[in-house]
Amino acid sequence: MSQNDVETRLEAFKEALRVEYEVRITSEKRRMEEEIEDRVAERRRQVEKQVVLLRREIASEKARRLSMRKRFLLQALRDKVAFLGEEILNAVEEKIAIRLKEENSSGSSASSLERLVAEALFVAGTPCVVSVPPGAGESLSSRPEIVEVREDIDDPWGGCTVYAASDKRIFIENTLQTRWRRCRAEVGRELDRFLVPFFEEVDRISRELRLS
Repeated sequence: MSQNDVETRLEAFKEALRVEYEVRITSEKRRMEEEIEDRVAERRRQVEKQVVLLRREIASEKARRLSMRKRFLLQALRDKVAFLGEEILNAVEEKIAIRLKEENSSGSSASSLERLVAEALFVAGTPCVVSVPPGAGESLSSRPEIVEVREDIDDPWGGCTVYAASDKRIFIENTLQTRWRRCRAEVGRELDRFLVPFFEEVDRISRELRLS
């Protein structure tokens, strides 16, 4: 074999090694690129999943806070309305007290007391002991249904309490403050019933605004 043949074969071998090396390098490069792409894609899927979960948590927390805020505002509104109702009733009560005080000062309260006593005696329908405020019993002693008049009611608004003469059981408590307490309670209940549609409308609007 000549020197030229040896060199030719050597060059051919080198070329074969170079080609095989390039093929392997290209194949390994492609494999690594594909592996990197797979890892990146997997990581992207994980991140996207975490983002979805995070968004759900944020939306859930936001909805919870909005719901709590809505309940707080509605309760604050109810409390405010109740407070205003109490203020109105207190103002009415104060005016009543002033008016009654003026009547007592002018001496015109006697006729009111007589009407209250007459109402109580009519309901009792039997001989009675009548309790009235101090100084108010003189005009009542002439009534035949009254067995005894006691001036022992500690009520600045006036009125009377009627007892059965036989066993001193209370028949009728017909004081003005008792009447006012009943009236005040009834007004409070009416106010609550009046406001029910209002609060129902607030709830409906809240749901439409996605606040519930």
